[in-house]
Amino acid sequence: MLLIGVALIVFPVYVAFCAATMNSKEVFTVPLSLVPSTHLFENIAHIWKDGSGNAAAPFGVMLLNSLVMALVISIGKIAVSIVSAYAIVFFRFLYRPETWVTGVSGQG
Repeated sequence: MLLIGVALIVFPVYVAFCAATMNSKEVFTVPLSLVPSTHLFENIAHIWKDGSGNAAAPFGVMLLNSLVMALVISIGKIAVSIVSAYAIVFFRFLYRPETWVTGVSGQG
C-alpha cells in the first residue's frame, strides 16, 4: 500500500521532470515520452531569461517578487505579534487571563 502511495506521488513529478527536459515539439507529441530528453539546461536558461509564455515575466523577477513579499509579510506579522504580546503582558484589561490562554493554546 505504501508503494502505491509513493508511486502516486512520484510519478507526476517524474512526468513533469521529463517534460521539462523536452523541447516544445516533443512535449506536445502524443503519447508523451517518459524518457528524459536533452534540453533541460536550455529550458532552464530560457525560463530564467525570458519567462514562459508570451506575456510572462522572467523567473528571476518572479522569484525576487516572492522573496520580497515573504519578507515583508513575515516582518509585519512579527511586528504585530510583538505589539500584541506587549499589550497582553503589561496592560490590564477585562478578560486578560482568557486572552492569554487563548493566544498561547491557539484555541479560539
